[in-house]
Amino acid sequence: MGPDGAKALAVPLMLDSSLTRLDLEGNCIGPAGLSSLVETLADNCCLAQISLANNHLGSVGAKHAASLMMKNQYISSVNLSGNGFRDIDAPAFGLVIRESKHVKELVLSNNELGDMAGRELGEALVSNDTLEHLDLSWNHIRNASAAKLFGGVKENVGLRRLNVSFNGCGCEGVTGAGLALASNNTLRELDLSRNRLTDGDVKFALSLKNNDSLQILRLRDNLLTDVGALALLTAIYTAEGCAVEEVDIGTTSVNPDFIDLVKTIQEDRPFKVTHGPVIVVKDHTKYSQEGPKTTTLTQRRRTWKSMKKNPQIPWRFRIRKLWKDLCRL
Repeated sequence: MGPDGAKALAVPLMLDSSLTRLDLEGNCIGPAGLSSLVETLADNCCLAQISLANNHLGSVGAKHAASLMMKNQYISSVNLSGNGFRDIDAPAFGLVIRESKHVKELVLSNNELGDMAGRELGEALVSNDTLEHLDLSWNHIRNASAAKLFGGVKENVGLRRLNVSFNGCGCEGVTGAGLALASNNTLRELDLSRNRLTDGDVKFALSLKNNDSLQILRLRDNLLTDVGALALLTAIYTAEGCAVEEVDIGTTSVNPDFIDLVKTIQEDRPFKVTHGPVIVVKDHTKYSQEGPKTTTLTQRRRTWKSMKKNPQIPWRFRIRKLWKDLCRL
């Protein structure tokens, strides 16, 4: 479509009084094309959902998009994914979140928002009670910036779904998530997938003992092992009043104790877990009181002599047996 196509589209949109959803994803309309649409759609009282994803809007387009959301009081869902927004564009979206009383869903995924975005959006969330779904996946909101974002979530009373996957929140960011969950009682779904979380970071789940609202927790593609997976599930199990019904750890391997604990939780309430393969360690000495079986040097010599006298045993098997016994010495 391009900018010219967007300008041409603005004319029939001006005459349309029944359009409720507009999807312009991937049309490369650019900031110039969006500027034409803003003038047309600002007074549209029917449009509720608009997707402007992957349109090369850039920083200029960010201002136009923010202007549209501020002027039109009927748009409740906006998708601005993949438009090359940078950190300097964060204040514009922070203003929308802070001032808007009608936007319920805002998708800013797959952009280049970073440190400033975490601070700006976090501060804006403190005073917002309308936004229900915020998608910030595939950005650069890391460490301290992520902690500031969750600082806003801690005080927020409206947000239901938050997606910060693929951001690299790290230890500092997930610590902020724990503090937020300890105070927030409205968030229903949290996605922390691909954020460089290790086994030691799952301690944030201990805060769920003070949370009775979170139902879905996603931690796919992190650096968790079966030990961290079990620690996470144990924290959920021991948290009285915890409402988590679904945990997604992707392809993370788990151990038999994890599976047993899942079954225990499922006896009390509906509970779904997505996980990787089950690790089974075959340790024969673990369940044996006799200890590992050992052979003495005399016993091995007798075995070698019996193999020597038996012509039916090929030499390659004799040499292999001899080599294995020598390696044990």
